[in-house]
Amino acid sequence: MPDRTTLKLDRFHVPGEWPSDVVAIVASEAHHLLHVLRKSRGDRIEIFDGSGRSAEAEVIDLGRRNVEVRIVSQSITQDVEAKSQVWLAVAPPKGERLKNMIEKLTEVGVDRILLLDTERTVVHPGETKVDKLEQVAIAACKQCRRNTLPEIVTPLSMDDALAMFPAGAMIWVADQNGRHALQDDSGATMQYECCLVGPEGGFTPTELHQLDTAGAKSVSLGSYVLRVETAAVLAAGWLIARNRPE
Repeated sequence: MPDRTTLKLDRFHVPGEWPSDVVAIVASEAHHLLHVLRKSRGDRIEIFDGSGRSAEAEVIDLGRRNVEVRIVSQSITQDVEAKSQVWLAVAPPKGERLKNMIEKLTEVGVDRILLLDTERTVVHPGETKVDKLEQVAIAACKQCRRNTLPEIVTPLSMDDALAMFPAGAMIWVADQNGRHALQDDSGATMQYECCLVGPEGGFTPTELHQLDTAGAKSVSLGSYVLRVETAAVLAAGWLIARNRPE
């Protein structure tokens, strides 16, 4: 958890190694600092690298397109690595619903989001779209004070997604007729837990057979027909609650 003294500091994403105590904020993050929040020299902020580190810093120089900050002595913190990683492979919904899904999956703590190209997928995000989704994830990390960005991977066929799952991972598939329920904790938690969520209309029988052959366990998310983004967030919350108890 972040220190209480930094809870009200505005946060900025500064990727990289931070080789010295002076680092540069550039591009859209510099624009936000300079022209939206209108920070001045001497202002305190918080920076995070997207890989688990954060630090309190002081603005020391304002340029037209970049900002230099100095990390406050001994302020760098490193997130404690979770005992397991949660991956969501999901067929992307349309429009703003996709952005909302990325935002919420980031907030609840999903480590990797794989956007699936299934037989019934209707949205096929290109490279430009993925860049925008990564900006959504950065904004969500800034708001919820998460220091590790989720990795967003697209587009992936079912074969590619299954091949990407680490060996020995626990694989779940959201299915209205699933054999397991959310309350069912059968099976020990693993280093990696992966869940697949299909498009509107669900996975086809051929895809469900492929997942069953791959050893996936089907889990029911309830008796109602859920939108893709709702099912994805619900499944993610369940897996994270299973694997990351307080």
